[in-house]
Amino acid sequence: MTRVEGVLRDGLKEAGITARSKAASSDCSASTRNWLRQRISVDQVYDLFAMRVITNSVQDCYAVLGIIHNLWRPVPGRIKRLYCMPRPNLYQSLHPR
Repeated sequence: MTRVEGVLRDGLKEAGITARSKAASSDCSASTRNWLRQRISVDQVYDLFAMRVITNSVQDCYAVLGIIHNLWRPVPGRIKRLYCMPRPNLYQSLHPR
């Protein structure tokens, strides 16, 4: 995770974007239970690793998404945009489904 965080941090710095980031890995036992319950194989799992990036503006959020997509190939159909439909508590985000 440290390598991924460093690559992302460098990309953000190069673009002049101020953001906080936090990496997390999935709990293996909980993930395994979910795979079994959903009847999916490991190659169908996209959330073994997560990176949360908090920005100061919607514009920066989309810029970060662009940087991430330039650094790593996106998986088609896996982006959910809650900026279009914020939650009742005003939480807004872009994240994989």
